[in-house]
Amino acid sequence: MNKDVHILRLMLCAVLFLSLSLTFGQNLRRPTPQFTAPCASASFNTFNVRFQWDGPLVNSDNVFILELSDETGSFSNAVQLASDNTQNTTFDFIFNFAFPSDIRGDNYRVRVRSTSPALTSPESDAFPAYFLNVDQNLTITGFGSGIVAVCDGSSTTLEVLNFPGEPAYRWFRNRNPIPIPGETGSTLEVTQPGFYFAEVDYGDFCSGSTFSNETEVIMNPVNNIAINGPANVELCPGFTYQLEANVNSTALTYRWFKDGVLINTPGFVPTISVDPANPAGTYTLETTTNNSAACVEVSAPVVITVPNLNVTVSQPSNVLLLPGDSIDLDITTTADNPSYAWFRDGSLLSGETNSTLTVINPGVYRGRVTQGTGCIVDEFTTDVTVELPQSINITVAPQGAYSECDQTSTILEVNTIQAVTTSGNTIDVKTQLINNFSYQWLKANTPITGETGNTLTISDASLNDLYSLRATISSFNIVSNDFDVKLRIDETVTISSDGQISCDGSSLINISSDVTDASYTYEWFRDNILIASETSPTLATNLAGAYRLGVTAFGCTVFSNEIIISPFDSSIVTVDAPEVIVIPEGSFRIVTASGADNYQWFNEENIEISSSASVTLSEEGQYVLRAFVGTCQVIRRFTVQFQDSFAVPNVISPNSDGINDLWIIPNRFAFNPDIEVIIYDPNGALVFRANGYQNNWPESNLTYSLAKPIFYYKIISRENEVLKQGTITLIR
Repeated sequence: MNKDVHILRLMLCAVLFLSLSLTFGQNLRRPTPQFTAPCASASFNTFNVRFQWDGPLVNSDNVFILELSDETGSFSNAVQLASDNTQNTTFDFIFNFAFPSDIRGDNYRVRVRSTSPALTSPESDAFPAYFLNVDQNLTITGFGSGIVAVCDGSSTTLEVLNFPGEPAYRWFRNRNPIPIPGETGSTLEVTQPGFYFAEVDYGDFCSGSTFSNETEVIMNPVNNIAINGPANVELCPGFTYQLEANVNSTALTYRWFKDGVLINTPGFVPTISVDPANPAGTYTLETTTNNSAACVEVSAPVVITVPNLNVTVSQPSNVLLLPGDSIDLDITTTADNPSYAWFRDGSLLSGETNSTLTVINPGVYRGRVTQGTGCIVDEFTTDVTVELPQSINITVAPQGAYSECDQTSTILEVNTIQAVTTSGNTIDVKTQLINNFSYQWLKANTPITGETGNTLTISDASLNDLYSLRATISSFNIVSNDFDVKLRIDETVTISSDGQISCDGSSLINISSDVTDASYTYEWFRDNILIASETSPTLATNLAGAYRLGVTAFGCTVFSNEIIISPFDSSIVTVDAPEVIVIPEGSFRIVTASGADNYQWFNEENIEISSSASVTLSEEGQYVLRAFVGTCQVIRRFTVQFQDSFAVPNVISPNSDGINDLWIIPNRFAFNPDIEVIIYDPNGALVFRANGYQNNWPESNLTYSLAKPIFYYKIISRENEVLKQGTITLIR
């Protein structure tokens, strides 16, 4: 009993000892970085972390691992900095490592893990860490000159020139140690003057080694460039005018424009004189500052005008003056308080000071207008040449579209009236004079009674002739050109025929016209070729072709419709039987024709045995069918034979003795186009093939090495049915 209790107590003690050992196992302490703010670079990247831990000892396969958090202190994607499997009996040792080249942030932490057992230490305190990719000073816009000029009211962009790809930068203005808030890119848009520089952002502890050059941004003031004086200038002819800029500065380059075109050599040109020969236009001034900003300003326009009197005269440049007539020349002008003067052939006309001049004599006229207020300006009208006609020509022509022999009526009218002046000029005076003439129409140079207007209606082809017009005005008596009027008769020529099929010359077809006037000329055409001998309105023909009639009257020909006469096609008549008809003796065969209008069947005694489309044949003999299509006749001949009673022979002896020289088969197979006969030689090669076999094989001598060669035959119906087949032995 006591022994059992003692054993139980020993077991309880062992369990208690094991429990205490597990409760007080290895302890991984918080790692201690041997730095405060590491600034790693390609030239220096060696750092230490001290690590301590408490026993008992870890397992012999244990590895201590030093891990780095992300820049926010999170170990969700921890980076292994170092590992060591040789410190499993050392409770205080140093990790030596290098930082990754992508670290940049202010809240990194480290921790240590063991693998056997799997334990994780507390995290270290947060620390900033940066890897310095750039170990040189930055250069920014303005490097070298140190100045960037900007036009006032606009902006400029400063940018990092040598290392533009870093994650973040700091920009500074006016040497303020505090960076410009929010500006972390490689460029900076500047809208204020000042001194600017930049650096790569490596945090508060690692920055300062990449400061750039300092660039001064200068804002150029606005000059409000303008052209002195009024915006609108009226310049009298012959006067000069100078344009002047409101700013006179050698720091500016001046460019003067007229109607958008540069008119000076750019430079220091604050004033410019306009061209007195051509001053009118719209002028602007453009200035550019002579620095890197090259600020451009453009003035408001100045418009210079020269008085325009806008003088016009009422008549065209060439005017015809008919004897006894007068012409008024009227001046219209926009001049203020105008006065007038008139000139004839360059000489001043005394006393003619009104805006209207009445002309009764030929000459070259022009008017002069003088403006009475403002600029004193003279302006002349265009010249008006007033001439007397040397002669007058008139032409006549049909109104509208006209083509010879195409219309049945037309209207002739005055087409042109042209006056030829003494100087040889031709002037169109139709509008002026058409209603001033006295007219008389002529037919073949003979006056037409009552036709005294400027138009003439010709309404019938019988009036075809040469027409002209006599026109009289003042002392002019004019006869126009001759116009040859050719109208066609007002009839439609229609031809018809009593048939349209030619029966190989066996009968005539009559073609006639509905126009039969004996005074007309008639010409018949077959296939567009004139039939020389046919000159009447009717035609009898037995030839196929396309026929047309031309009717000529009063010099014009009218063509008829076309009639087609076709050659007769006898194949339209068909019969449902072959030319050789085989029937058993004592039976009959009904033969039927189609395609004709009428039918006649005759036996060999020329006795009509049927007048319908069908006939019943029961006797041997020759029969004839006469089929009528219109006036055309088709003849078909037939032979009726009784069916042979002998069998198809299987032996022939073609030795020219008149006995069995040919292979004669029963007539129910021979002479029938619906029956095909095929014969092969002893080697199976085809030697004969025909429909409607004529009992004519062999047609020549057959030579074979065999003494009695055997041939093979087949007799086949139209439906491809084998009616008979067998052998034929050839005996010499």
